[in-house]
Amino acid sequence: MSLFNYSAMEDAVIGKIEALLGDSKDLPIFYPNAEEVASDNPETRPGAYVEVHILHATPRQADTGTSNTRTRRPGIIQVGVFTRLGKGTKRSTEIVDILVAGLRRVTITGSGGTVKCENSGPLPGTREGGYWRVDVDTRFNSDDFDS
Repeated sequence: MSLFNYSAMEDAVIGKIEALLGDSKDLPIFYPNAEEVASDNPETRPGAYVEVHILHATPRQADTGTSNTRTRRPGIIQVGVFTRLGKGTKRSTEIVDILVAGLRRVTITGSGGTVKCENSGPLPGTREGGYWRVDVDTRFNSDDFDS
């Protein structure tokens, strides 16, 4: 039986990101399929916000020949950092620095298991609507021991 399900894994990752950034009106954090999303109205959209996506890859068997089989679940934590166009890159760089330092080579412990983050870094910035977007990608692994 699996010790660490996807729901617990995502809860642990989201908890870590909220601890790093703090969920506030100054920097709201949005998630896929959540009740609250960034407004489409330019007058009510925040000056900066982040979107969190956890992209799971196909699990694979990590070892053989033991009574407990270890299954490795890889993936990518992708945090999109959005700041208004025309304001420079200072705010987005500050947020990116917090995410990279807080996610690079850390172990996130959750209910029933751990997520081991590997390297973390930003992708090149792009324009998206009225915002400058910089994605921070962090590769991770989580191991399960099935009996």
